[in-house]
Amino acid sequence: MASFLQSYSRQPKIYVDLPSQGTYYNDKIVTENTISEIPVFGMNTMDELIIKTPDALFSGEATAHIIKSCIPHILDPWKIVSFDIDYLLIAIRIATYGDLMPITTTCPHCSNSAEHDINLPNVLGQLSNNQLPAPVMLEGLKIELRPLTYKEQTDFSKQNFTLQKKLVQIEKLPDDNKDKDKLRQDIFNEMTQLAAEIGLTHVHNISNGNDVEFNFLEIKHFLVTNDSMFFNAVQDRVKEMNDSWSLPEITVTCINEECGKDFKTKINVDYSSFFGNKSLSSRNLTL
Repeated sequence: MASFLQSYSRQPKIYVDLPSQGTYYNDKIVTENTISEIPVFGMNTMDELIIKTPDALFSGEATAHIIKSCIPHILDPWKIVSFDIDYLLIAIRIATYGDLMPITTTCPHCSNSAEHDINLPNVLGQLSNNQLPAPVMLEGLKIELRPLTYKEQTDFSKQNFTLQKKLVQIEKLPDDNKDKDKLRQDIFNEMTQLAAEIGLTHVHNISNGNDVEFNFLEIKHFLVTNDSMFFNAVQDRVKEMNDSWSLPEITVTCINEECGKDFKTKINVDYSSFFGNKSLSSRNLTL
């Protein structure tokens, strides 16, 4: 006989539509490639425990676990594109803690710190209006771009973190260390190569109206060895794309009566704090 407790099981709190409209998915990534009215559950006890595990946070496993647990329609969180990731994580935050999220801001004019409530459904509404990436048209070629998957995003972030950590260690070496300059330059070279690899990975295909090239190695060779205008155009479009998909800026009014000025701020989506605490710090953008 079924326990009466089953009638108290976790239920969906909200339903969302994927901003990407499922453009980059199949039924192995999202159940039946469903793109609208996707149920979102709040986090359970195990979800809240895993976000306290540093290794799981660094590897991305914690975020992937939470997405799969709270949005069962997502079968492979690692294949979800950056276009959708922040949107889904904010939806999970709403389902877990409610519509309002307190953030602590510091006024850049008077340095006064205060807490403000952010309306997360409004943020979701703005993210849902994101547009799919426009192709780069150059010299008769059409270069189609795509967002990175969560797996690609995580791998690149880990590589960048490792390089930054190495650089910090190098800077701690004595200035009279004869290898310091070379070691530093080697790290800078690796960072440059990583930045280039990130840009190249955004390229989905290149076509000329008759033929289409999807092979990443062929595309990479073409862009790296050809006139710089091709790669620069890709880099510029990737920056535009990522800027347009980033979390929207929020205008905040300083509560200090002697100041009262407006300033713009942005939520730091550090997933450990985003889900682990109900109050976050923010990042000032412009005065």
